Amino acid sequence: MKAAVLEAINAPLTVADVGLTELLFGQVLVKVLVSGICGSQLQEIGGHKGNAAFLPHLMGHEGCGIVEDIGAGVTKVKKGDKVVMHWRKGDGIESDFPSYIFNGKVIKSGKVTTFSEYSIVSENRITPVPQDTPEELCALLGCSLSTALGTVNLEANLKMGEGIMIVGAGGLGVNLIKAAKMVSAYPIISVDIHDSKKAVAEQLGADLYINGKHESIKEALHKAFGIKEVDVIIDTSGSPRSIEETLQLLSGTGRFIMVGQPKPGETVELKNANHFFGGSGKMIKATQGGQFSPSIEIPRYIKLYQSGLLNIDNLITHRVPIHKINEAIDLVRKGEASRILIDLQPSPLLRAYTKMSYMRAAEEEIAQLYLKHKIMSFVHFYVGQEAVATGVCDALQPQDKVMGNHRSHGHYLAKGGDLRAMVREMIGKEGGVAHGKGGSMHMIDKSVNFVGSTPILGSAVPLAAGSAFAQAYNHQRGISVAFVGDGASEEGGVYETLNLSALFKLPLLLVVENNLYSVNSKLKDRRSPKYDVEHIVTGFGVQYKKADGNDYEDVLAKAKELVASIRKTKTPAVLECMTYRHMAHSAPLFDDAQGYREEDTPEVRSKNDSIKRLRQTLLTQGVTEETLAQIDTDVRAQVLAAIDDAQKAAYPNEQELTTHVYA
Repeated sequence: MKAAVLEAINAPLTVADVGLTELLFGQVLVKVLVSGICGSQLQEIGGHKGNAAFLPHLMGHEGCGIVEDIGAGVTKVKKGDKVVMHWRKGDGIESDFPSYIFNGKVIKSGKVTTFSEYSIVSENRITPVPQDTPEELCALLGCSLSTALGTVNLEANLKMGEGIMIVGAGGLGVNLIKAAKMVSAYPIISVDIHDSKKAVAEQLGADLYINGKHESIKEALHKAFGIKEVDVIIDTSGSPRSIEETLQLLSGTGRFIMVGQPKPGETVELKNANHFFGGSGKMIKATQGGQFSPSIEIPRYIKLYQSGLLNIDNLITHRVPIHKINEAIDLVRKGEASRILIDLQPSPLLRAYTKMSYMRAAEEEIAQLYLKHKIMSFVHFYVGQEAVATGVCDALQPQDKVMGNHRSHGHYLAKGGDLRAMVREMIGKEGGVAHGKGGSMHMIDKSVNFVGSTPILGSAVPLAAGSAFAQAYNHQRGISVAFVGDGASEEGGVYETLNLSALFKLPLLLVVENNLYSVNSKLKDRRSPKYDVEHIVTGFGVQYKKADGNDYEDVLAKAKELVASIRKTKTPAVLECMTYRHMAHSAPLFDDAQGYREEDTPEVRSKNDSIKRLRQTLLTQGVTEETLAQIDTDVRAQVLAAIDDAQKAAYPNEQELTTHVYA
């Protein structure tokens, strides 16, 4: 795996291959999705944490990940759980320090580290969270946001209307501004030495931003608010000069909380000490992470987020891959960033490209099975429409349910389906998703919440509405999605369902994949000149958006917006995706010679091919041709292996003829 290793004090981190060791008692193997960079890491790099004697070692202490494996004694989590990775101790076993293999030698590391693709973590340094918890929120809850909320609420006991000064507008500082705003503090004063921090601080709720390098903090306070003191001061800088200057601005009942740590050996002078005898008593205190208890407070903070009371917009200013971690650390060091997230897994766009390339390779190889008469049923290929299923399903969460139509291979794979089971189903083998009885148009896999596909025109919509009704009735948090074509969208049952879904406020998303043809019937031959899907849909009070179905990013953005709205308002929505079907309606052939295609010529389809477009986007972002070619090679090999597995599988025995038969 790739990991960032600190080999020498004040040196750049080394991004290199690092090996894992066997899990010990109380340890958990976590696949790290994202990690935040904390100012604490700058202190480690500088050797100010007493860590020089333990070099080389891994770094990072806040992140989000997925549990891959558990060691003996672990009961708090299981494989597949999403977790917050945090440095504060929570519930669970305090394991021994984990070991890794670096340059052929065993090295030790902290009980949680996050600058690596995988991490061995002590059970008490992770907290399981719902699968739909955003990875960005998880990373922030690992340190910065939880520390900020704990410092404001538990340590400072900040009250409504009290004035607060937050010194330092870095990753922790901006979270403190957010926390202070949540308790209605006033005024909220942000102090830093970089003018670039002003805009973010004010966006998050600072009533005044002071550049402490160029302005007198005391004079700026008096000029803006006519005050000389504030009730709470939280210092994140760890700068003795800053602490000495701001201590004198504490009110008679003030609380001064030090979050940032001065360097070892540095001294803070208590100037004008008589000032501390004014009022009814002042408090100076250093805090360890705001004293937040991960196991208790992380679930509470997630509830706040789900309710809309905790917003994390604008807290993260940069997001970079692990190979750019040193550049990111330099941004933090120079004061040019607030919170930075490190992506430890392939970028979302690269993951999308991999999925879409996998779908295309699967359909192309399945086409060969069809031509060799290995598949005896009708098959409707998804070639050309990959961006729609991938973009929509990437906007969903595991608990969301999907219903496909006759052209559902892409829908099933995008939802996380098993290609081996899909191919087995198509060729009637044992182990197929429907026990080899349904064929190409009858996929179902409840393990990934793909609740079925149906070839009856438009029938996926009322079935998905039934699923959405059950979710609403049982107060479940998921939504239901139905994929249909442009022809099916004209069915009366679809409009009846939209009416009832709006009436009953069902969490339903209808995705219309408009590839211009119903079999080979053109839109202009089926619809009146003034036929307008948006006008019809919004007439029911249903939300509507149109996306470029050949553009993954556009589909994802529109789907995310609608899905978020459905979750919040519990009302249905329609997403119409304009796309191209590359093959004939129901065979792995090209039907351009039939003469009915006018707009989507082979040249137009090739130019707008969703995979080619995403590939070009990735190339402009610095991904190499070699990387993409390797992905294409790898997914093709995976597809061929899945098909080989299906062909070697046995046919169902005779007893299967009467199982799952209800009428």
